[in-house]
Amino acid sequence: MRKSGFSLLEIILGCILFSTILVYLASIWGLHARTVGQSRSRMIATFIAGQEVENCITVGYSGVDSLAQLQWQYQTITTTIRGIPESIQYAYKIETQPCTDPELKGQLKAVRVRVVFPESSGQAGKLKEIDYDTLIGESL
Repeated sequence: MRKSGFSLLEIILGCILFSTILVYLASIWGLHARTVGQSRSRMIATFIAGQEVENCITVGYSGVDSLAQLQWQYQTITTTIRGIPESIQYAYKIETQPCTDPELKGQLKAVRVRVVFPESSGQAGKLKEIDYDTLIGESL
């Protein structure tokens, strides 16, 4: 009479295979969590830069220089993930310069919005930067 079931060798090999896969998945989960945090910071910085470009377009050709005279502006954003609040400070500055094309001189200004932010709140010193560039023309 034959008994059905698993031998001790099959159980040991199954446990080794399962634990190896589990360790691999745990390491990928940590990498995924870091990447999501960095993407969140970059997405917020992109939103701030886009918002400031819209402000530059709103004030127009003659008003954008007054925005460019301001020093670095700071905005602290707090997000809550799994009940833990995390605050990151974003710094942004607007820079303008006249267009270098001689045919368009005095009609266009190159505008750059620069946003600087830490890669993530836990890593001091590692700063990332996002630049948005646009041209603003003088309305005739």
